[in-house]
Amino acid sequence: MIGKTNASSGSMQLCQGETGSLVLPTSTSFDVSVNGIFQEEYNKNSITVHLPSEECYLLINCWGGTSGKIYFDYGNTFFDFWNVFLFQSGGITTSDQLNAQGNHIGFQELALSYKSDDWVAKVYWQSIFEDMSAAFIGFGMNSADGLWGINIQQSQWPYINELTYEFLNTTSQSGPMHDKDGLVFAGRDTYYHNSAYPHGWSYFGSIIGNPYIQVNNSRVRAHFVGLGGDIYGYNYRLMASHVNNYGTYQQPSYSTSTALMLEVSKYIEKAWGLEFSVALAGDIGTQYGNQFGAMLTIRKRGLITQW
Repeated sequence: MIGKTNASSGSMQLCQGETGSLVLPTSTSFDVSVNGIFQEEYNKNSITVHLPSEECYLLINCWGGTSGKIYFDYGNTFFDFWNVFLFQSGGITTSDQLNAQGNHIGFQELALSYKSDDWVAKVYWQSIFEDMSAAFIGFGMNSADGLWGINIQQSQWPYINELTYEFLNTTSQSGPMHDKDGLVFAGRDTYYHNSAYPHGWSYFGSIIGNPYIQVNNSRVRAHFVGLGGDIYGYNYRLMASHVNNYGTYQQPSYSTSTALMLEVSKYIEKAWGLEFSVALAGDIGTQYGNQFGAMLTIRKRGLITQW
């Protein structure tokens, strides 16, 4: 999921009856962290802020550091930190002085859960924003972008005990224009990317935390479905996704990818308490080409000394 956090959880019941309840997350968490090098090309700091509530609001920022390729010193003083923390303009780049210092990116989630003794269901809507033009979920210039999903878990019927469906769209990005009459117009958001930190939230071209977006491919439409269960003592996971890729506004391109994976595992008490699993997976499409693979896993849970 986009913007998934580890905030503490809690709930406020809106409606309750004999069979279950509708739940709206209401807990609060706040955290600030400072990190070091993401990739060797840049040395930068980051701030992570968790605001209300369970998986509800996440704001992170790349700032400071030094680079000899685009700019030099991005600002590493306490005053630079304060500008970043309060979303104020500053720094040495034109973009930071017109907007806010650093590379901010945020996520929001609206979710509704249903809980009973045997069922848990959750529908959720997550949005992403790069600047204040899209800082409020559903009201920004990029309101067409986001992730919509549903997760169902149940314990009455073991054959399918969990089902997830998600749809991801990042093709809007507040429109194709970013600079209008020499001023920042807040379009062409190019998620997870910033001119000062072109490799910002990535590691060798792959975005950290989102498998469908790359540095040169941020406009995507993706469908994902996953289900799992237990059939006569054999646990299984089946996952499938289909992605249409449109490159970026600066460098448009088109490719597709369909990915499938089936994993079956079995715990055998008589075999020293080992769990054996076999996984088959494949990629089909023009993005990665047609590729297939298999994996065999032998897993021991608990303390090794108990063999």
